[in-house]
Amino acid sequence: MSWDEQVKPSAQGGGTGAVERGDGRPAGTVALGSGPGAGGGAGTARAGGEMTQSMSPATTPVHREVPHGGLAPGVVFAEKYEIVRVLGVGGMGQVYQARHRELDTLVALKIMVGHLAHQPEAVERFKREARAMARVSHPHAVRVLDAGMAGERLYLVMEFLEGQTLRAWHERWRTAGQSPPLEAVVRYALEVLDVLEFMHRRQITHRDLKPDNIFLAQGVDGVETVKVLDFGIAKIQTATAVGLTNEGLIMGTPHYMSPEQCQGLPVDGRTDLYALGVILYELLSGEVPFTGDHPVSVALRHVHEPPPALRERCPAVPEELAAVIHQAMEKAPGRRFRSADDFARALRLAAGKHGLSFREGRGADGPGMEKPGAEKVPSMTAAGQVREGTTWPFPVVETGGGRWWNVALGVLGVLAGLGGLLWWALNGGWSGIRVPAPVATRVPGVPERETVPPELDGFVFVPGGEMAMGRPAGTEGLVELEKLVGSAPEDEVPAHPVHVDGFYLSRYETTNADYHRFVAATGHPAPAGWKDGKIPPGQADFPVTGISWHDAQAYCAWLTQRGTGGVVFRLPTEAEWEYAARGQDGRLFPWGNFWRDGLANTGQALGSGQTLLLPVNVEPNNTRDRSALGICGMGGNVCEWTASDFEVYPGSSYRPTEADRACKVYRGGHFASPLRDALATSRKWTRPEKTSPFVGFRVAADRLRGEPGR
Repeated sequence: MSWDEQVKPSAQGGGTGAVERGDGRPAGTVALGSGPGAGGGAGTARAGGEMTQSMSPATTPVHREVPHGGLAPGVVFAEKYEIVRVLGVGGMGQVYQARHRELDTLVALKIMVGHLAHQPEAVERFKREARAMARVSHPHAVRVLDAGMAGERLYLVMEFLEGQTLRAWHERWRTAGQSPPLEAVVRYALEVLDVLEFMHRRQITHRDLKPDNIFLAQGVDGVETVKVLDFGIAKIQTATAVGLTNEGLIMGTPHYMSPEQCQGLPVDGRTDLYALGVILYELLSGEVPFTGDHPVSVALRHVHEPPPALRERCPAVPEELAAVIHQAMEKAPGRRFRSADDFARALRLAAGKHGLSFREGRGADGPGMEKPGAEKVPSMTAAGQVREGTTWPFPVVETGGGRWWNVALGVLGVLAGLGGLLWWALNGGWSGIRVPAPVATRVPGVPERETVPPELDGFVFVPGGEMAMGRPAGTEGLVELEKLVGSAPEDEVPAHPVHVDGFYLSRYETTNADYHRFVAATGHPAPAGWKDGKIPPGQADFPVTGISWHDAQAYCAWLTQRGTGGVVFRLPTEAEWEYAARGQDGRLFPWGNFWRDGLANTGQALGSGQTLLLPVNVEPNNTRDRSALGICGMGGNVCEWTASDFEVYPGSSYRPTEADRACKVYRGGHFASPLRDALATSRKWTRPEKTSPFVGFRVAADRLRGEPGR
């Protein structure tokens, strides 16, 4: 049996590549399928503890260089992966450190147990889940690089990481007789919640979250970043054990399993939130809430017993933080947080009451972008608000008895909410916003005329005017919207009046073809993703990405220098960008005041299984994602640099750091971003030298006063 369609990573994949120590020897690994209760630091893998329906005890670690039926060092697997050493053995197979012979890079290779290849249903599920994992890229999820079948062996290839598991990190603190720092515990939890929200919106539930599957990857700058392992593996396990359609399988690790999981009931993302609650409980108290002599006894306690009060075991834990953790461990899924984003928001708020500041991750470190400072939490722009397992924009909730609301009631709620929002917008909703004194915002511009001269072909004239910049907080008409996107973050409020002079703005984002002309004419370095300075095949009409703010500025200066007609090209200011996206009617999204999946190329397209960058001139970029002025792609596809430094809005409670003040603002959603980033008020920022596969730019223009035609 062969698999003729190999799985490859997304072209926009992020994450960390293979890492070696300075002496050339491997250090640390991603070991998928690592088991529960196992310690160990960098370079250590533990044997499996996956549970089957029989609830058998955890597997004993196997201390062999080569597992039974495994591969010896030096063996070449699938004609390209040379085995270096065994990393672990689990219920799903063996994990190896291997070297890609052609690329000379280290990878983590997981070979599934041999009998799976003889189960057509298991093979089909493996293909499906491997494709899904390869397509999804997130800074806090381990990357799947390759997958396939060699002979009768199914295999997955993942990035090789340097670092240690969260369990090993925790045990080192406990061994030293100390509790881990609260700030680190919360920061790691927020990073886990970041990727959980991202995956849950794609209907991918982890199902086996535990400290062994949370890896603290050591970056080149020495800053540890969370990588969650084994996404999709539990689902593959389900298929291999009982087939694609059977229900009632119990899969997971008993100490971290939710009550519904312990009973073999259907699960969704709230199962992962329960597991993370247990993990936080363990990190802070030193022990899991439920133990027992047998996995069955542990499972029964999850189902029937309330967890011991965290503060009784560890009085030093702040009361607000303990309350958040206990809510995550509620027995009924409907009583837990509705989403990972809600969990993160509550966690951040509780930590803030005790002097710990964790800015919501839409700031200096957008997805795939390096953090400006070690004190910052990696970006959460890849997270979202649409709840798991439903295409409706509002969550389906459970009653106290655990039954689902009638779907029709949810539909009526959606229609009523959107109707109320539209009524509010059409009846002067913005006029009721309370704002501070006007801000003197100087924006260079042109006279108020709507004709576009020939030298500005491809640009749209944006008439000047007034707007309430920023997102209104607590406005009655936005109640339903905030169920989708959350309440307004501190950096986006309060709404305040700003005057914008007229200017020109390019209809589309700058493309690879546009930028290539600049590179060819000036010798400016090409984006890192271009091979030999050439545009990737078939991507001339894609927006250029991997561009720093300085690169975008250089491009604009080149346009000005080579142009005629007295036109100055530049990046739009942040105020200009928001004004062009919202129009004079102050809409919430570039296309209007409502949201429907498919209006923009964002990660909000539930069930598609894809997050792909698209050309600027295809739908929805040039059709549905259009502003009132006909400017395209401001809600999705790629984020866009602006000319503006990050500044706090007048009257805002947000307290910027020095790192914030060194940043430039970029705006708009991107192909993997959540709904909230498509809001025309959403702000992100990072240092001007940073690049990202999610960030490009579009060009603004002014005609100099006194020139012909003025």
